[in-house]
Amino acid sequence: MSGKLAFEELEQRVKELEGKAEKCKNTEKELLKTKAMLQEVFDGIPDTLFKLDKELRIEVFNRAAADHYKVKYKDVLGKPCYQALRGRSEPCHGCDIPSLVLEGKHISFEQKGLIDPEKIVIYPVKNKDNEVHSMIVRISDITEEKKMKQELLQADKMISLGVLVSGVAHEINNPNNFIMLNTPLLSDAWDSIMPILEDYYEENGDFNLGRLQYSEMRDEIPKLLNGIKKGSKRIKRIVQDLKDYSRHDIGEINQTVNVNELIESAISLVGNMIKKSTNKFSVEYGKDLPMIKCSQQKLEQVIINLIQNACQSLPDKSKGIFVKSLLDDKSGSIVVEVRDEGIGMAEEVVPRIMDPFYTTKRSRGGTGLGLSVSANIIKEHEGKIEVKSQRGEGSIFTIFLPTKKIEEPIKILVVDDDSSVRDVITTALGKKRYYLVKEASSGVEACVKLGSDCPNILVLDIQMPDMDGVEICRLIKSKPELSGIKVIIITGFPDSSKTKEIVDMGFKNILPKPFDITDLLGTVKMVLKPKISD
Repeated sequence: MSGKLAFEELEQRVKELEGKAEKCKNTEKELLKTKAMLQEVFDGIPDTLFKLDKELRIEVFNRAAADHYKVKYKDVLGKPCYQALRGRSEPCHGCDIPSLVLEGKHISFEQKGLIDPEKIVIYPVKNKDNEVHSMIVRISDITEEKKMKQELLQADKMISLGVLVSGVAHEINNPNNFIMLNTPLLSDAWDSIMPILEDYYEENGDFNLGRLQYSEMRDEIPKLLNGIKKGSKRIKRIVQDLKDYSRHDIGEINQTVNVNELIESAISLVGNMIKKSTNKFSVEYGKDLPMIKCSQQKLEQVIINLIQNACQSLPDKSKGIFVKSLLDDKSGSIVVEVRDEGIGMAEEVVPRIMDPFYTTKRSRGGTGLGLSVSANIIKEHEGKIEVKSQRGEGSIFTIFLPTKKIEEPIKILVVDDDSSVRDVITTALGKKRYYLVKEASSGVEACVKLGSDCPNILVLDIQMPDMDGVEICRLIKSKPELSGIKVIIITGFPDSSKTKEIVDMGFKNILPKPFDITDLLGTVKMVLKPKISD
């Protein structure tokens, strides 16, 4: 009996062990699954990330880390970081990271990376007893972050410059105007007094004039006065460049322009300078370029500036300037390129040439603001300028201008003899960017504008003293060239015989007075369907 009990107990024990073994097996599967999931999470993080134990052995290593250090996961796992990543037999000299991390400190610092600047952050990992048992190292590429900080700093500087310029320009212009206006008077006065002084010199010999002999001063004074005039004009140009640079509003960007025609116009304006600078000038116009919305005068200013800079960079007339335009199908931008065979720029100069006041031509009168102003103009047009240059090889300035679908505005004519009603309607419709609204105060005036403007929509009152809405509708009905006009009748008498007559002609869009703006806008939108949408 005792043997049978012992066997049963043993059999029960075996079953319990088998159950525990199965449970352990399932637990192991769950652990492996969790580990795989954690590895996937690590691999999904774009920053370099790995985990080290107290002895700096690598416990976890993500895909970004493998790419960063050009190693394979299986080759580094379990090895010290200095050996697996640096190929060293002992910790890096001066490395105090382990001791700091074990103290529970969070470490963050920047260093020059393999290619770009990096930010390294090391987090201590603690157990339930608050003891550090490992550490996580995260390495981030901070190139874009630094670039953004630099751009914000530059933007702040430009805002300060704009505030300064607005105040200083006036204070400089006032005394400079005094100089510019009075210097010619002094020149005329000198020219008038010269014959008298010459006669005196011929009769009495040389004499002192401003502590110098007259024989010396008579040639120098005109030069001095001319220098004052040139200096005053230079001050005026610098102030104007400053005002242009700091001005945020470049005017309405609403002109529909052919870029090739704009380039042609710019070239004609600097034609003399081009002839004096080079015997090799060519233009290549892109075919079938789409029209763009822009400020024509400002874009022309940019192209003129680039061509002038190219002319000034040429060492002699044997070197050339080449301008071309094209459509970049990939980006959908119109590209304007100005290439020269000039002296070029050093590598360290190129990043700075768009900075205000930076110039390589100061001795020749350059203010250092031309390219800054140009860059601002192109930025306002949502484009960009790229520069490539090499010392002795010339420079290439490339403008990228985005093309957008140009939609013709919807022309609306509002006709009502009540000025207050007209004002309300034109104001409401005029707030929509795609509506071009005009008005007429009488039926006769409306007929004139129907013929000259040919609106898309006519918002028409019926009761008018000279020529009422019925007569205008009858006129529209009889003229095939006006058949495309959509008519909206606004009337305080929607059930009148005149309204019925208009409806019978086929003009069925009736908006009874009084109406609110929402009703008006809704009716206009309904009439235009499917031409516009929200």
